Amino acid sequence: MALPFIRSFPLAIFISFPYNNTMKNLALDYLNKDYCLNIDMIELLKRDECLLVDADDHYVILSDRHQYTYLVSSDSDEGYRRFLELQLSPELLVIHQERGLALLMEPLQMMIDMTCYNAYYPFQAVTEAATPLTFKPLKSSDLAIVTAHYKSTSPEYLEERLHLGKIQGGYLDNSLVGFIGEHEEGSMGMLEIFESYRKKGFATAFVRHAIKHYLDRGQVPYSQIEISNQPSIALHHKLQMNLSASFVYWCSRRKD
Repeated sequence: MALPFIRSFPLAIFISFPYNNTMKNLALDYLNKDYCLNIDMIELLKRDECLLVDADDHYVILSDRHQYTYLVSSDSDEGYRRFLELQLSPELLVIHQERGLALLMEPLQMMIDMTCYNAYYPFQAVTEAATPLTFKPLKSSDLAIVTAHYKSTSPEYLEERLHLGKIQGGYLDNSLVGFIGEHEEGSMGMLEIFESYRKKGFATAFVRHAIKHYLDRGQVPYSQIEISNQPSIALHHKLQMNLSASFVYWCSRRKD
């Protein structure tokens, strides 16, 4: 991601919540109609790590516990009109269909921060190819080096990820060559290979390692890729990850 305010929201907002199972199943039935596009919402629901605001056969609306970040998917205008009827006030909004931009952006005074593909790994196992790298979680004491190399979110957010052990460092002969992390909503990301170690196949090793970590926990590995990030798109194809046929839009409230 290229913008520093993406995922700079209040910390620890995606936590477990109980649901009415009937409503949850209804939501999952809808979201599974386009599994790849909606993988982020599906995984949040499956792990009970969001609020299920509303759902029917044609749309689903989720939020974090502070009602700061909302996610919405709708196969017609209905779900986006429903979002406005509920008089919700998102600071961050993740829109899963282009039609939602026309219906929500002006009324909610939002702007697009990032346009991305959703991607997921469709297999039950991954073979970690031979690599000279060893991996271990980075610590809070590594914040300076992480913030020096990764500029796409706030230092506070990175500090929280480090504190929870959600950023893995890769080492070559005891030298840190880069890192990869897990975002608060559960997606893989924050991949950074230090410049002197690039073009050595290490990015592939990092993502393979992350995929295995998800699979070992019984979770579906997924990520979000900016549509302009051709190296990342190529890497995902190389690893046989499925990319959504359409885009997801991260939006934030305009400051004017």
